[in-house]
Amino acid sequence: MFSIDLRETIIPFSLLQIVNQFKRMTVGATIEILGIEEDIISDLKCVLPVGTFELVDAETMNTDSPYFRLLLKKTGTPNIQTKENRHVRIQSEHR
Repeated sequence: MFSIDLRETIIPFSLLQIVNQFKRMTVGATIEILGIEEDIISDLKCVLPVGTFELVDAETMNTDSPYFRLLLKKTGTPNIQTKENRHVRIQSEHR
């Protein structure tokens, strides 16, 4: 399991870090995300490909300074067209 601590980071850069780590993960692997703003869930839904992850657990940790813990599981890979699957039609002008 991978773990990323966002408690003392700048969120846009942290989202990029999560996306990069998520790309390297295999299907079935999990990533733990620790943070202070639970709004990150909606941000993750915007930056991670639809249908490629499942929110396994979300909880608020009660310590001296409260924070949340998310556990995401990679359930698939994005459906990206490869060059071989793209069909470009070029029409030439005949005179």
